[in-house]
Amino acid sequence: MAIFCTDAGHGGTDSGAAWQNVLEKELNLRYVLAFNDELKKRGHQVWTTRKTDQHVPNLTTRCQLINAHHSQGTPKFDAIISLHCDVAAYRSASSGRYMANEAVRGFYAIYSRESIQGRDLAKSIANEAKENGIAVKDGGKMTILIQS
Repeated sequence: MAIFCTDAGHGGTDSGAAWQNVLEKELNLRYVLAFNDELKKRGHQVWTTRKTDQHVPNLTTRCQLINAHHSQGTPKFDAIISLHCDVAAYRSASSGRYMANEAVRGFYAIYSRESIQGRDLAKSIANEAKENGIAVKDGGKMTILIQS
């Protein structure tokens, strides 16, 4: 059994990216809750930063809090993953419509550079998303290392 810390990016008043009446915070939460359920079904313990659409500190602060908790070893997480769905838009000069910028669009999992298990899990999540037709950004995984 492993111990995971999961994070659904954004929340509460921080919607994250928005595109065609879909808010990033809602997708992130939906994906994290499904991910948590799957981890629990496999017998793992899951700690998460939010279970509802509630306000949470910004990503840097969340990372600092998670890292501080992790370094105290109460518990020591096997992997820490934050899920995000980004989109940036531009206004087409020819049509006047807003279009998704393909270079800044897609799903990705953020993991700690210090965790090999986190890197492997982020890669697995990104591959699964891609195989299921979900656009991934930057290969679907990004590293983050915030010193607490």
